[in-house]
Amino acid sequence: MKSFKIILSFISAGIIAASSSAAAFAESGFNIATPAEQALSASAYTPATVTLKSSYSCTTDAIRINWNKVSGASGYRIYRYNGKNWVKIATIKNGGATTYRDGGLSSGTLYRYKVKAYKKVNGANYWGSASKEFLASTKAKAVKITSTSKTADAVRLNWTKQTGNGYQVYQLKGGAWTKIATVRSMNTTTYRIGGLNPSTKYQFKVRAYRTDTKGKVNAGSFGSVSVTTKSNGFSAEVNEVLKLVNVERNKAGLKSLTLDAELCRAAQVRAKEINTHFSHTRPDGTSCFTVLDEFNISWSAVGENIAKGHMSPSEVVNAWMNSEGHRKNILSSGFGKLGVGYDSSTKAWVQLFTD
Repeated sequence: MKSFKIILSFISAGIIAASSSAAAFAESGFNIATPAEQALSASAYTPATVTLKSSYSCTTDAIRINWNKVSGASGYRIYRYNGKNWVKIATIKNGGATTYRDGGLSSGTLYRYKVKAYKKVNGANYWGSASKEFLASTKAKAVKITSTSKTADAVRLNWTKQTGNGYQVYQLKGGAWTKIATVRSMNTTTYRIGGLNPSTKYQFKVRAYRTDTKGKVNAGSFGSVSVTTKSNGFSAEVNEVLKLVNVERNKAGLKSLTLDAELCRAAQVRAKEINTHFSHTRPDGTSCFTVLDEFNISWSAVGENIAKGHMSPSEVVNAWMNSEGHRKNILSSGFGKLGVGYDSSTKAWVQLFTD
């Protein structure tokens, strides 16, 4: 009997010890679930995939990306592609965060990002899937116009080289800035603007730009300059007629005409001739265009406008524009050169056009 009691004591003690151990595991949060139950639990903790917003902001050295908040997330991790691998650049320990600014970047450069959300449970991080790749670019740096050169009818701009996709050239026209050219090579840092009027002040500005994959243009600040073209040696009246003619052509989407010295001399002869014989036939009975032979001017397309008695360039050009035949010459796409003759004593005006 005595030995039987001892055995019962050992059994009783074992039962008590086992009960005490189970209680200890439960209090400490020990996971005693089956493998299937553990997998189900981990899936429940995994946050949804981050969705990056299409809108972003940038400067020359930083990009701010934005995303939709993930419900239940404890925070987010930001990745940037370095050309070979995706590299972690930041961990945000705030589930309410929906934006991140990435600084210290190069100007005019395209960058690629991904974002993951995570949820912390009992000291463990459960990670969601990475977002779709998002591309954004920094702005190009400001352009500085370093020098200009000019003639009577053209200006050449030169500027500092920047990083990006290209450069945009603007000209002030009629009180509004108009883009006149896009240079699509970052190595090209010069541009010539032709078809200008002599002795005339023009304003230009240039900026570098970077375009992202969605077509957003992230342009830098402008470099600007004012340039006055050289004199061409012709009278103010002749130059003003050229200017007014080109205004009309530009409004019609046509290229500007350029003054030709020999053509102007021929037109000046015709201005004297129409004082005695107001016609497209010369006083000797030949065609008005025979005057071009006297100055060895070759042509394949030619036209003449004449007028008399108009007191100013604006008055005579307005009269020509209100006459069908004269307007046709002024707005012909087949002409590229203009000669203007003017007799101040009789207010006789002549235009000669050639290709």
